[in-house]
Amino acid sequence: MKMGSLGQKKIEQAVVKILSDSLAQTDRLIEDDSRLVEDLYVDSIVLVEVVMELNKNFGVELPESEIAGWKTVRDICCSLGCSTGDLKFQM
Repeated sequence: MKMGSLGQKKIEQAVVKILSDSLAQTDRLIEDDSRLVEDLYVDSIVLVEVVMELNKNFGVELPESEIAGWKTVRDICCSLGCSTGDLKFQM
């Protein structure tokens, strides 16, 4: 990876931050195996907000087909890690 690229742990930290900022209830523990709907109560509106933030902050355009398959935080991280080998995060 090039200098400035993120490792998987950095991706996970950024995803957790974006999720926690988007969720109304911030008292929930967000881990990589947290289920989006069952554990975090992510609804379609929150999901749209999260996807927009991820696209903006990571400089990617996540495909709808991938997003539809997300069940856990780990799924989001895998999509981001696989979308480009030279992923950079901007806040």
